[in-house]
Amino acid sequence: MSENPKVLPPLTDIQMEKSKAYIKDWEKINVSTGQCNFEKAKEIVKKCYKLNGLEEPKKFYLADCPISGALMAYILNNPELKIKSIDEIDMNDPVVKVAVLDDLRNQCYGCMNAAWLCFYDFLEKELKIEYPKISCLIEMANVCGW
Repeated sequence: MSENPKVLPPLTDIQMEKSKAYIKDWEKINVSTGQCNFEKAKEIVKKCYKLNGLEEPKKFYLADCPISGALMAYILNNPELKIKSIDEIDMNDPVVKVAVLDDLRNQCYGCMNAAWLCFYDFLEKELKIEYPKISCLIEMANVCGW
C-alpha cells in the first residue's frame, strides 16, 4: 500500500462506479442491529489501543441493547453508589435520566461515523492507501453493528 497522499488522485469512472457498492454496504452496516461478535470485537479493541500506543483495556462489557449499555455505563461511572444491578437504578431521578440520555445520545451519534468509514474503506481497498488506525474502526463496525 502507498503512503497517505496530501491530495487524492482523480477517480476513474470504474472507481466511481465501485464507490456506489461501498455506499450500499455501509448503509447496511449503519443500520445493522445484528448481534455483536463479542470475542472478535475484544480482539479489535485491543488492536486499536495498541496502534494508538494505549494500554489494552482489562475488562470488557457486553450489553444486550443501547439502553442496557447506557444503564451499565451509569453503574460503572458511579461506583460510589454501590449499584449491583440495572434494576436498582432509580429512573425517576433527574440526574440518572440526564446521564443515561447523554450516553444514549453519544451511542446514536456513532451512526454518523458510517459515512467517513465508508470513504476510508474505499480509499484503502480501491486506491491502496493505508490508514491502519481507521482500519480497526472499520473492522469494529463490521463486527459490532451500531
